[in-house]
Amino acid sequence: ENPTPINPDVRPVSVVDSATNLGKGLYITTTYVQDRADIALDIVAIKSALETGSGDLARIIYKDGENSRIYNDNGIKIGQRSIMGFSTTTTLEMNQESTFNIFKFALQNEKGEFLTRNVRLYADTIVDELLRQSNPNSRGLAAEGMVALNIWMYLAHELWQTVENCKKHTITDQDGVHSIDEAVAYWIGDWKNGGGENGHLLYALAEETGKIFQITSNGQSRTNTNILRLFNEAKNEITQNNACSESSNTYIRLRSIVNRLISIMTIPLIQSLIHNLRANDRNRVKLYAQAFAPLTVVCNPDLYSYLQDKLMGLTYNVIEIEDIVDRIRSSYDCLGITCDDVGQHIEETDNICIDTPPTNPLAGYRPTTDVRSIALLDLDISEAAILMDTNAYDAVADLYMFGKHSIIESITGEETISLYQMAITSDRTIVPEYDSFVRFFEDNRYADTMIKRALDPNQLPEASNIQRKEIVVKTMQYLIVYMGVLQFMNSAANGCESSDALRAMEASHSWDRAAALFIGSIEGTEDGGTTHGRGLFGLAKKRCKQFDTCGDSGYSVVNEMVISLLYSGKGELSGGSCGALRRAVLEIESLLFVPLIQSCLRYAIENERHPQATDDGDLAEGYVFSRAVLPSIQDVDTDSANIIDRNLDLQFVRDPVVDGKEAVFNAFAAVYHQIGVDCVTVGKVGDINTCTGAQRPPTSRRGSNNMHLFRWILLGIFVLMTSLCCIAVVRRNRKLKHRRERNERPIFKPSNGELNHNADILTSSKDMGETSDSLMGDDELTHKIQAHEDALALA
Repeated sequence: ENPTPINPDVRPVSVVDSATNLGKGLYITTTYVQDRADIALDIVAIKSALETGSGDLARIIYKDGENSRIYNDNGIKIGQRSIMGFSTTTTLEMNQESTFNIFKFALQNEKGEFLTRNVRLYADTIVDELLRQSNPNSRGLAAEGMVALNIWMYLAHELWQTVENCKKHTITDQDGVHSIDEAVAYWIGDWKNGGGENGHLLYALAEETGKIFQITSNGQSRTNTNILRLFNEAKNEITQNNACSESSNTYIRLRSIVNRLISIMTIPLIQSLIHNLRANDRNRVKLYAQAFAPLTVVCNPDLYSYLQDKLMGLTYNVIEIEDIVDRIRSSYDCLGITCDDVGQHIEETDNICIDTPPTNPLAGYRPTTDVRSIALLDLDISEAAILMDTNAYDAVADLYMFGKHSIIESITGEETISLYQMAITSDRTIVPEYDSFVRFFEDNRYADTMIKRALDPNQLPEASNIQRKEIVVKTMQYLIVYMGVLQFMNSAANGCESSDALRAMEASHSWDRAAALFIGSIEGTEDGGTTHGRGLFGLAKKRCKQFDTCGDSGYSVVNEMVISLLYSGKGELSGGSCGALRRAVLEIESLLFVPLIQSCLRYAIENERHPQATDDGDLAEGYVFSRAVLPSIQDVDTDSANIIDRNLDLQFVRDPVVDGKEAVFNAFAAVYHQIGVDCVTVGKVGDINTCTGAQRPPTSRRGSNNMHLFRWILLGIFVLMTSLCCIAVVRRNRKLKHRRERNERPIFKPSNGELNHNADILTSSKDMGETSDSLMGDDELTHKIQAHEDALALA
C-alpha cells in the first residue's frame, strides 16, 4: 500500500522516493507519482457534481482543482493541479511539440482562433462550452471531454517533454524514470478511491472500447497491454548507463517509442468515435471527432476537411455512416496503426476493416514489391509543412533528422527512414547528375545545408517565416526526393547490369521505390491521384493546368508518360533488357525536369510582380525550384544558367526577376534541347510559348531608368548603322570616280615583238567604255547608285 499523508497539505519524507501502486497492482512505478494519479479523483468529483445538477461546482473543480496536490522539495503543499490548467497555462510549454501543433493547425481559423479564442486553448474551449450546456446530458459529456482532450494532450506533453530533456542531456536517469512514471499515472489514474472497475482516465476508456471492439484478452485490452509495454520500454531506455548523454542514442530510440505510444493512444478515441457513429449519438460523435480528427490533417487535408464537416459540424446523414467509417480507416497507415490494433466492432458483420495490401496501387501504378514505407515519406513532408506554419522549428528539425512515418524492418528491428538520411547518403553518387549538383553548390550536402539554414533563426535574417517554410518544404520535395527518385532508378539499372544475383533481385524493389517516392502515399490508389500530393507527381498535376499540358483525361501528360515508362522499365527488368531500361531512366529523368522548369517559369511570372525585399513565399519557391534545375543547365550553358540564377535567386537587395520574366523564358528556351527536354511538354502560359521564349514588351515595370537605357541603346544602334551606311556610300563613290579616271587614260596594247607607236595601236578610254557600257551604261549605273543611297537613307 502507498504511504498516505496524515495531513494532505504535507507530504511525509518517507513517500518521496517510494513507488506508487497504480491500478491495484496493475503497474508499480519506480518513483512517487500518487499526487499525479489523484487527478482522476477530480474527474470523479466533477462527474458527481454534474449528475446532481451542480454545474457551478463542477466548473470550480475543473478550474481550480481539488485532489492533485503540488508539493515543494520540502514536502509542503504549494498548490494543486487542475484539469483546466492542463489546457491553458501549460499549453505555453507545448509550442515546439508536434502533436499539439498539429491540433492547433487543424482547428484554427485564419486569425489563429478556435471558436473566438486563441487556438492553443481549444480543449478548454470545448469543455467550457459543454459545461455551460443547459441540457444535463450534454453537461455530462464534459467529464469525457476532459479525459479525451485535456488529459490526453497533457499526457502527450509529458512524453514529449521527457524526450526533449533527454535530447538536451538535462535529465539524470532518475529524472527520466520519474517523467515516465508521471505519464503512466495520467494514463491509469487512482483506482483506490471513487469506485470504477478500471479507474476513470484513459486506461478505463481503452478497456471500455476494447470490449466493444473485441480486442480484450486475459482481462486487458490489447491497447492497454501495448501502452504499458511501451511505457516499460521507455523506462528501460532511460535507465541504461549513460542514457541521454552526448554519446548516447537513447534520445533517438526514446523518440521512436514516444511516437509509437501516441499512435496507440489514438485507438480509444477512434473506437469511441466509430461506436458513437453507429449508435448515432451525435453529441459524442462531435466530441470524439474533435479529439481525433485533427490528427488526420497530416494524412490528407481533404480527409480532414471531410471529417470536420461531417462529424465536427454534424452534417452527416445516417446512410453515410459506413462511408465515414471507411474514410476514418483510410488514415490508419498514416497514424501508424492497423485494423488489428483497432479491432472489429461488436455489431459489425459486413464492413470489415482490411489493412493496406503490400502491393497496393499508387495513383494507378501497381508495384510488385512492398514499398508502402517509402511511400509514407511524403507524410513527413506534410507534417513538416504544418509545423513550419505554426513556427515549431525545433519539431521540424527533429522530424527532418530522425523521421517518423517511414518505418522498415531491418536486421536489428524497426528502423525509421528520415529525409536527412536521404539528403546526405553516399548512395547518391550513382546518379550521373549528382556531380553537377556538387559542383554548382560547392557542397555535397547542399539540400541539408539549405534546410538547416532556413531553420536557424540566426541565418537568413531577411527571410520571413513563410519564406523559411517554403525553403524547408520545397527543398525536401524537389531536391531531396527528386535526387532520391534518380538514385533508386539508377540503382535499378545498375542492378539489372550486375552479375550479382542478389543485386539483380533487388533491382525490382529499387525501381518500385523510385515510383513510390515519385508518387507518394497521399495520392491514394486511383488513377490521377488526389489533390494534395507532396511529390513530383502532385507537382506535375498542378502545373499541367497552368501550362495547358493536361491530357484528354484531365491528368498530367507528363505523369501519364512517366507511369507508362515505369511499367515499361519493370518489364525490361524482368526481361533483362538492361539497355532499354537505361533508356527508360533517361526518358524519365527528362520528364521529371518538366514540372520543375514549369515551376521556375511560373515563379518568374509571379515574382516579377513583387517589390524589392518582398516577404512573400513566392520568392523562396522560385529560388528552390531554380536550384533543382540550375546544376544541369550550368553544365551546358553558363550564360543561360547565370540569367536564371540572377532572376530567381533568394536576395533582398534588388527587384525580383530583375531582367524580366522574358529573360528567364528565353534562357530556358535556349537549353531545352541540350538538357534533353522536349519543349512541347513544357507547354505554354498565357500568350507565351515556352518553345520560342518571350519577347520583351515595349514597357516594363522596372522603371524609367531601364526604359531610358533601352531607348539610348536603340538610338546608339541607329546612329551606328547610319554612320556605316554613309561610309559605305562615300567609299563606293570614290571607287566609281577612280574607275572613270582610269578609263580615260590611254591603254597600251602589247606588240607582236616590236615597239609600235602608231596611232592605230593607241586605244582611248572611250573604246574601253564602249565595252563596259555594253554591260551597263553610265546613266544606268548612276541611277542604281542613287537608288541604293536612297534605300540606305530610308533604312
